[in-house]
Amino acid sequence: MTRRTRSISRFLNVAATLILTSLLLAGAANAAGFGGYLGLDYTEGDVDVFGLTVDHERSAVDLGFVMDTNLSRDRLFNYRLRLGMQAGKREYDIAGFGTVKEKTIGFAITNTFGFGIVRTPAVRLWIGPSIRFAVDDCTDCSGYDSVFLAIGGGPEIGLNYNVGRHLTIGPSLSYNYMFGVNIEDDEDFDGPQHQVSLLVNVFFRTESDSF
Repeated sequence: MTRRTRSISRFLNVAATLILTSLLLAGAANAAGFGGYLGLDYTEGDVDVFGLTVDHERSAVDLGFVMDTNLSRDRLFNYRLRLGMQAGKREYDIAGFGTVKEKTIGFAITNTFGFGIVRTPAVRLWIGPSIRFAVDDCTDCSGYDSVFLAIGGGPEIGLNYNVGRHLTIGPSLSYNYMFGVNIEDDEDFDGPQHQVSLLVNVFFRTESDSF
């Protein structure tokens, strides 16, 4: 087993554990809303390549499943889980060598712990910390393999609009400070990155989730 395979395997084991733990937490908290989300991500940062700092940026579209334990009840806390696919483009600006461009596809897991600072029957405004895991695989690399693994966290703020008895529309904005590792064949390049995400979440709200 190569180092690249071992790194990806460890990451996937952590991701699987996180998913299971998240679902157990949501079950214990009586999850109240399920649906889907669409997001736009922009990331910039740098990686250390053989002692050189290489700037990179990434733009991506996220699409997936979202669950929240409290969309409209008059309670302080809510837990939100997002599981989704992400497709995008990544660029590395290497001084003296030009720009390397990659198309990527992968998945991301985000856990958010929200606190409702405004709570009314129609609107809930919440803010809280989030933890994110992500992996991207290069889809157009010829002659080499490239996988980017990242973990980090930061604040997220969201607004829930409760429409009727069962529909909630919830835009949210998040910032995550991520630490990423780019694995190419037998070489690992790592560094920090800053990610901003704008999301639109649409939920089916259960009968128990009401103000």
